[in-house]
Amino acid sequence: MAAVGTVMLYRRGRRAEALTIAGICLCYVTYNSGYYLPFGGGFMGPRFLTTMLPFLACPLAIAFKRFPGPTIALAAVSITTTVIATITHPLVGYETETVVWGRLLEHGEFQPTIASAFGAGRGWGAIWPFLLAAATALVLVARTTPRLRMSARSLGAGLLALAAWCAFATLAPTLLGIDHRGLLSIMGAGDHTALNLALHKGSRYPLRTLAPIAAFAGLLALAVMGLVRNEPHRRPSSAKPAPGRRAPVRNRL
Repeated sequence: MAAVGTVMLYRRGRRAEALTIAGICLCYVTYNSGYYLPFGGGFMGPRFLTTMLPFLACPLAIAFKRFPGPTIALAAVSITTTVIATITHPLVGYETETVVWGRLLEHGEFQPTIASAFGAGRGWGAIWPFLLAAATALVLVARTTPRLRMSARSLGAGLLALAAWCAFATLAPTLLGIDHRGLLSIMGAGDHTALNLALHKGSRYPLRTLAPIAAFAGLLALAVMGLVRNEPHRRPSSAKPAPGRRAPVRNRL
């Protein structure tokens, strides 16, 4: 959706801004494509691509206004996966290692927080400061977001985008050999144990647990937008001029 927003930004006449965003992203993608580690080291995604995310976020408001359904659905997916990866084990080194996110979430094993220093351990009783901050941020965003009409067509587009993402995230990395290709690249760089991770129990489809959770979050976000943020259609005003006043005369020239 960020790419769609960038194209729309260009069409609206903001060509310098759109070309700057596209140029920065192209440079980062080109550099990351030539790096021997697909993830760029221990990180929840391609480490060298995170620097371009603030630039991609600029035109998201345009995409949200034009395509609210898909934007909301995919934003909920992004927030959910990022939060789960952050609170469990964000510093994964390989694509297939992302399977630990679902496992740690299932067992309630999270990263230590300030509550852990006071004896809360690393379970649900310790992760609440992070979840509270994240929930507060979502509430503030919801309160400051302008109301807009969520049509049935937009909701349908959001559901379609959500289904496409879930299918791709769950199956594509394995079926297309993306994970295997990345492991071969890491192995060629000198880590001869990387390929063994592909045979790790439960890592054939690393995101098969996380993807349904994120998809449910997307469905919930669409439902909330459809019920709460749906602005009623306003009829055009048919008010007549007050008695004793003449209606304004338009200049016909």
